[in-house]
Amino acid sequence: MDFKISIEERPGHLFVSVWGRNTTENITRYSNDVREACIRLRQTHVLIVVNMVGENLSMLDVYRSVSAGSELARDLGMRIAYVDSSPDRSGDNMILAEDVAATRGIDVRTFRSVADAEIWLLGRRETRTQESSGCQLSDTDSATSTLGKIAR
Repeated sequence: MDFKISIEERPGHLFVSVWGRNTTENITRYSNDVREACIRLRQTHVLIVVNMVGENLSMLDVYRSVSAGSELARDLGMRIAYVDSSPDRSGDNMILAEDVAATRGIDVRTFRSVADAEIWLLGRRETRTQESSGCQLSDTDSATSTLGKIAR
C-alpha cells in the first residue's frame, strides 16, 4: 500500500482521509496536500482521519514531522482535529504531536473517534472551553467577568 488521500469539503471544514504506510514521508505528503487544499479552498478547520499501517514512528520522527508540518501551516490560523483510531498507535506519540504543534501556534487535538473530533472542531468558534473548571464562557462573558473582578 503506497499512499492515498481524499479531501472533501464539508460545511465549516475539510474532511481528509489518508491511507498508506506509516512513514515520515507519507506524513509530509499529506501535510503538504492538506495545506494546499486549505489555501485553495480558503478553509482553516480540518478533520484528518488517518488509516496508516505499519509500525509506530519514533518520538523523534513524530517531533520532526509535526515540526515541519507546523512551520508550513503556522500563518494559516488552522484548527486541526486528527483522528487515529488504530489501537496500535501510541497515545504518547499523539500527545507529543499535540504539544509540538501547540508550541508552534497550531491548534491541534488528537482523537480516537471521528465523532469526538467533530464535536471539538465544529464547536462554536467564539466559545472556548475552560478546561480546569469544565465551564464554557463566550469571549464577551469572559471579558465582562474579568473586568468585573478588576473593577471590584
